[in-house]
Amino acid sequence: MTTRPTALFSSSYLESLQASTADPNDIPSAAATTTATTTTPPLSNTQPKKKNNNKSGPHIIETLDSVSDFFNYLDHAPKDSLSVVEFYGKNCPLCKRVALKYKKIANTYSKRIDDPVRFAQMEHPANKPVMDVLGIRTFPFLHVYRNGQCVAAHGTESDATFEGIVKDTIQRELDMTKEDWNAFLTAFAGPIQQGTDRLDQLRGLLLLEEEGEE
Repeated sequence: MTTRPTALFSSSYLESLQASTADPNDIPSAAATTTATTTTPPLSNTQPKKKNNNKSGPHIIETLDSVSDFFNYLDHAPKDSLSVVEFYGKNCPLCKRVALKYKKIANTYSKRIDDPVRFAQMEHPANKPVMDVLGIRTFPFLHVYRNGQCVAAHGTESDATFEGIVKDTIQRELDMTKEDWNAFLTAFAGPIQQGTDRLDQLRGLLLLEEEGEE
């Protein structure tokens, strides 16, 4: 039996989606310990770059250093898999306190034989343009993507709640059936489309980045 779609969107994120995206700096904060949704265009056929600064295992946590890295990571995820991105601040005390917990979670879920989960990190202020467009203002902040759609987005209140919140989010999504996903996507079609507009805007930054390299 299909369960009732869970409201995986924070009120602050929904409010930010209603804001004009003409200027990324005008996008309100999406800080909350609930979730959000966005989508990306069809997957490309090029191979992503493999990068990893985490010594706990090969490619357990990928480091995303640019808009290009961000989309390579999203666009090359296996079908129906979950891809987690942690946005963190370079000088964020809380981010430093939860770093080992994030690695522990990544080590656990990336080794699953069935439904392995992928993990990545992106630093602020080095990637501020990405976070401005996505409306990220507090750290650490996590997005979970599935088939190019952001199906969860939340902050954490403290290092004491970090591990439980992240594990609960991942597990709830791993436990969702195909019918659950279809119900969720239908129930939140509006926010999903608005999230798509955000990623389309970010794709524009990617084009500028690529043009600058020519």
